[in-house]
Amino acid sequence: MPEIPTQPQPTSNQKSINWKRVLIITVIAVVVIGLGEIVYRVLQPKEETTTAVTAKKATPSAKISTPSVKKDETEGWKIVTNNKMGYSIKYPVSWATYRCEGNPVDYFVASEEPVSPKLKICGTGATAPVTIYKGKTLTEEVIQWDKVGQKEYSNYKKEYTTVGTRTVVKIYAVSKENLPAIQEGVIFINYILDDPQGALVIKYIQFPPTEVVPTRPDYTDILEKMLSTAKFLD
Repeated sequence: MPEIPTQPQPTSNQKSINWKRVLIITVIAVVVIGLGEIVYRVLQPKEETTTAVTAKKATPSAKISTPSVKKDETEGWKIVTNNKMGYSIKYPVSWATYRCEGNPVDYFVASEEPVSPKLKICGTGATAPVTIYKGKTLTEEVIQWDKVGQKEYSNYKKEYTTVGTRTVVKIYAVSKENLPAIQEGVIFINYILDDPQGALVIKYIQFPPTEVVPTRPDYTDILEKMLSTAKFLD
């Protein structure tokens, strides 16, 4: 009768090595699972904080910011309308306007401006820091200024902008020495508003301080506000 081969039985050393592997794998698995749980809890967003923030936003008593309305700084100013030149404009309540007989030009006299015996408006003896008149076309007015600006004035500047739908050219110049009938250091600011019937020129003159008049008011801010209110009549 033939012999049946028998399977070799594992030794005691082999059995102990298998248990060590099982133990090591179990420990590693526990550590990995524990670290995973810790990481999950750390990265999980805090429900209480989120709920508190959401509740705060939903509270009816929370303040809602509203855009601030810019105050009209020309509110309450007087308005002058010039039908011949076809425009209207606002000017400060404390100022006065003059329109000489037979001349449609508007002169604006500031109450703070000192009276000058040399420069008279319609015989009043007042000086006008702001004058508005009808000029040539916008292009012609600019060309005329370009011709004399570089030669007779210092700090000559030209800037294009708009008021509403109108093209506006701002001319800035300071008179040089020895100009005829103009003292040195006089500041000229002209706003030339385009119009098919002839450009509207808003002219500003600021005289430098003298021994007789040591201080002169600066009306450039008022000039800008007046310009913003200029309207052409239909």
